[in-house]
Amino acid sequence: MSGLRVSELFEAKEEAWHLRSLTGTRGFDRTIASDEVSRPGLFLSGFEAHFPEDRVQVFGEIELAYLRTLPDETRMERLERLFQRPIPAIFITHNDVPPEPFVVLAQQHSIPVLLTPMNTTDFVRRLSDYLAWELAPSMTLHGTLVDVYGVGILITGPSGIGKSECALDLVARGHVLVADDLVLLKHYPPGELQGMSAAQDPRIRHYIEIRGIGLLDIHTMFGIRAVRDRKRVEIHVELYLWDKETQPERLGLERETSTFLDVSLPHIRLPLNPGKNIGVILEALALDFNLKRRGVHMARTFQEVIQRHLKESHEDPEVK
Repeated sequence: MSGLRVSELFEAKEEAWHLRSLTGTRGFDRTIASDEVSRPGLFLSGFEAHFPEDRVQVFGEIELAYLRTLPDETRMERLERLFQRPIPAIFITHNDVPPEPFVVLAQQHSIPVLLTPMNTTDFVRRLSDYLAWELAPSMTLHGTLVDVYGVGILITGPSGIGKSECALDLVARGHVLVADDLVLLKHYPPGELQGMSAAQDPRIRHYIEIRGIGLLDIHTMFGIRAVRDRKRVEIHVELYLWDKETQPERLGLERETSTFLDVSLPHIRLPLNPGKNIGVILEALALDFNLKRRGVHMARTFQEVIQRHLKESHEDPEVK
């Protein structure tokens, strides 16, 4: 996402953060492009070098108390210089109304000033977390995302190959649907991928289209335990039609990787042929993945057993 409009932030958090605007809707079309938050104490004291003017500015009790200690002429000069910068928005904590020229200058320069009753430390943390999530690199792709034994599995493949049917089978077995058809991926936190439905309306995020039947509401059919809003993506499974020329992985010692938004995932290509139960295979894949996280690698153990047996056979011809 390239940026977040102030109006979008206000709409999303007005109730949760008890926000109110001192400048009406003026400046609500400004874009917040940085997920970092700044407090302008140094700027107000006269040190303007390296001022992060592209960041949201937060005025706490200290900043406003300092402003009130300044002579009227100095305060006016400092605020004029501040509001000449292209600041996307200003937040004031503790519902502390700023000195008289503050709001007037903000309106003149179309910089929104938003008030919240929250304390400064807590608000800065929440605002930083929210901006980091909203501004995280993202992409949308066709696929299905499921939670199997706590492992987020992203299923891709050609249209009509059976991704949705596989998800329905897994839900019927007690697993969880995250998204079907269009999956939104976000690189957040660093080094991790979070996946969710790309649907804007939360009421339709957990529908599945089954060819020959139509749309199914998984939440209504299976209950709240069968759906979740987002999940960390840990495995990429690509479904494809089996053919004699393609040689799938047999032992599991070598794994390919897929890269989404600079995050690498194990990439498993699963061939489809009549009678193959992909749901059971994905359950086994998730269990194997969980074992590997605990240091148990079954394919390597098998290889070590074979190598040990071959070595013993070579040393003692009577060993079979």
